[in-house]
Amino acid sequence: MRGFGAGVIWGGGLGLFGLALASLMAPLPGESGPATPPSPQISGVTVPAGSEFSRPKPEASPVLPQTTTPPLSAPAPRVPAPQAASAAPAPQTGLPATPPAPSGAGSGPALADPGPPDAAPGLPRVTSQPGPLATPTAATGPVAPTEDAPPLRP
Repeated sequence: MRGFGAGVIWGGGLGLFGLALASLMAPLPGESGPATPPSPQISGVTVPAGSEFSRPKPEASPVLPQTTTPPLSAPAPRVPAPQAASAAPAPQTGLPATPPAPSGAGSGPALADPGPPDAAPGLPRVTSQPGPLATPTAATGPVAPTEDAPPLRP
């Protein structure tokens, strides 16, 4: 119910604001509308003597463009009908054949296992693993603040 009441109050306030704004923009009763400035009277413009502007335009009959005959159009080229398409090859759905083994397979010296790659050739290799992390005790735990230390912020 509280939200409904707040909505009614806000709606009423915005409505009154809108009415006040509309009344300021509307003309007062008895006026016919906004005043328009008087239109200027068109009068003859004086031009200097001997100017091309002071001469009257000669009366001449308009020249119409010549009518031309449309160009003769050639018949549209004919497209040959498509020929009967040959049957497309059927797609291969089976597994491809296993390629033959290269000649001389199994002959030659056996390769030695090179081992794991060296990550950093210039550095000594570490072979020991680190131990488990130590749990903090009272002796190795965090240091208690001293009296001259600034207070902690909450």
